Amino acid sequence: MVKRNGLWKLTQLRALMKNVQAGGIREKGIQALIVNGEDAHQSEYSTERDQRRRFISGFRGSYGTVVVMYDKALLWTDGRYYTQALSELDPPEEWTLMKEGLLDTPTIAVWLASNLPPKSAVGADANLISYTEWARLHTSLTTAGHCLIPLPENLVDKVWADEQPASTANVILPQSLRYSGQSAGDKVRLCREAMKENNVTVLVVTALDGIAYLLNWRGSDIPFNPVFFAYVILTLKNVHVFVDRSRLSQEALEQLKNENVDPIFHAYADIHVYMKEIVNSCMDQDKIWISNKSSYALHADCGEIKKHTDITPISIMKAIKNPIEIEGMKVSHVRDSVALVKYFAWLEDKIKNTKEHVTEISGATQLEKFRHLDYLHGTGHGVGSYLNVHEEPIGITWKPHPDDPGLQPGMFLSNEPGYYEDGKFGIRLENIELVVPAKTPYNHKNRGFLTFETVTLVPIQTSLLDVSMLTDKEIEYLNNYHAKCLKTLKPFLQGAEKIQALKWLERQTLPISR
Repeated sequence: MVKRNGLWKLTQLRALMKNVQAGGIREKGIQALIVNGEDAHQSEYSTERDQRRRFISGFRGSYGTVVVMYDKALLWTDGRYYTQALSELDPPEEWTLMKEGLLDTPTIAVWLASNLPPKSAVGADANLISYTEWARLHTSLTTAGHCLIPLPENLVDKVWADEQPASTANVILPQSLRYSGQSAGDKVRLCREAMKENNVTVLVVTALDGIAYLLNWRGSDIPFNPVFFAYVILTLKNVHVFVDRSRLSQEALEQLKNENVDPIFHAYADIHVYMKEIVNSCMDQDKIWISNKSSYALHADCGEIKKHTDITPISIMKAIKNPIEIEGMKVSHVRDSVALVKYFAWLEDKIKNTKEHVTEISGATQLEKFRHLDYLHGTGHGVGSYLNVHEEPIGITWKPHPDDPGLQPGMFLSNEPGYYEDGKFGIRLENIELVVPAKTPYNHKNRGFLTFETVTLVPIQTSLLDVSMLTDKEIEYLNNYHAKCLKTLKPFLQGAEKIQALKWLERQTLPISR
């Protein structure tokens, strides 16, 4: 049996690249292939079936893009994964790590434009690349005399063949109004109001967290992300849902009906066929709303019809939490903070008092039990309400986010600065913040100010601090934060069985001073 190691995979892939019917500048063969780790919905995290980047390169990180040529293979990834990538790329002698985020590292588009042979063809799966990224690559390549072509089939899938994992199709369940705080019918109505304001007759929804939010459904197709594979096309009269209906629980169907949404169901695989049908039925004055983050393939289905490519109204609605969602987020962080306080108290006791050897596995196992009852990364990202941990369109990062609407009350985002030294140590602090109106003595032009309310309530370990390096303001902030942690969590740590955790919390929240 042939050993399918990294070199074998690259050899097979390069053979397929030579036989592509390219058209355009070249009639046969592509000189470069772009491979990413996204699915057809441009999800940040993917199922095993969609881990094409990992399959072809060996790199297991959550972010990166691969370029394969006949004589070289390259991986672009950011500072979180430099060290990991160097240890995982297979075989290492075939791969070049492109350290994205460093000033001397060119983008993929710039590198390809200047390193390809004259009049080259570059191939990619148009279902797996956003319209924005495709347009950027297309402009750069055509300006340099090359072309970018959508491939009729995914070449990595052909190499993977029968060893590629099956698609996930887990059951879809409803999210109760008790937790969503707003019915699906109300969300559809608000979307249609936004459509009318923008003279749009059709709204195409491709982001999985947006679909789950709109329909008040949740799934488990992608590990640790409560979403499911589907598309939604919303018109001024109908709601079209593209999903394998056998996956829907009776409860999910009944809840949607009770929330005044009566969808028309289609097979998940029929999205491209129906897109072309709806485009053909559009009048000259009609306009389709499809985010520029949706796949290039879906944009291509739109043909010459007028498009509105701003972020969808769902993105903004989802980012600004309603009162029920805000309360749920706060409660969940209190519960999580209690679990961590109990864990840290247990861990400290084991290390200091019992001489018991705590391994990474035993420590993680205990933490899971409690939970069961570089600064080359962004500072913060949006956080979903029982949706994705990374929620667009908001964030605090050095990367440009043209769709970011700015902070608004009701948004949750992380605050997670970090510092790393390769081979030595890493430090990262992360809290979740709620954006709230600030109370200020003055209100210039009645515009108001915003501030953050921290909802994570786990003490920062003062034993690790050099207090002499802190300013007076930082000491005051930390003492106030710890006072809040103690006041909020103490009622949840009453009783003899929780005395260890309570005493630990009281020690960890003692005020500090120079």
